[in-house]
Amino acid sequence: MHIAHLLTRAALRWPERPAWLQDERVITFRQAEARVNRLAHALAQLGATAGDRIGMLLPNCSQGLETILAPMKGGMAVVPMNIRLHPDEHAYMLNDSGTRVLIYGEEFRPHLDTIRGRLTTVEHCICVGEPTRGDLEFSEVMQGQPETPPQIKPGQNILYTSAEITDRMPHRGGGSHYAVCTSSKSHNCCTGTGS
Repeated sequence: MHIAHLLTRAALRWPERPAWLQDERVITFRQAEARVNRLAHALAQLGATAGDRIGMLLPNCSQGLETILAPMKGGMAVVPMNIRLHPDEHAYMLNDSGTRVLIYGEEFRPHLDTIRGRLTTVEHCICVGEPTRGDLEFSEVMQGQPETPPQIKPGQNILYTSAEITDRMPHRGGGSHYAVCTSSKSHNCCTGTGS
């Protein structure tokens, strides 16, 4: 099962229903589908291909949902990171997973600056907010991109557990789309069934 298909299906069934609410902003399923597709195409334009890893260091926000779904639509793997982890743990996760693109919130810029020099695989950083140091801005990378879904098989997530006391670094595991779909269904996410 392809988790991003749930958003596509909801956009076809209920295009004007709210998909995501953030403060006073309402994003309909149709708008969410278009934004996710544009981000998937933007990642591909940056050189990310099927199987590549896309790191995510964002708080709970609509851009975070888009960052989870877009790489999946492009056949890429998402590496979501807990925002409360230590910078060393984030550096480890990004390097260990081979992340090529990192999408981060501007509030984590000082955090990212402490590890930037140690990141061995990250080629592009995309900032939700005001970018710095040659980083790209989230909304700008999506401008002019197609709103249609990319024609690629879905990717897989790379999930990390909390650090173990014995070795102090997070442990990597894979997350199938089926597992994510099952979890999202239990929360009525992206299916249009929530109230």
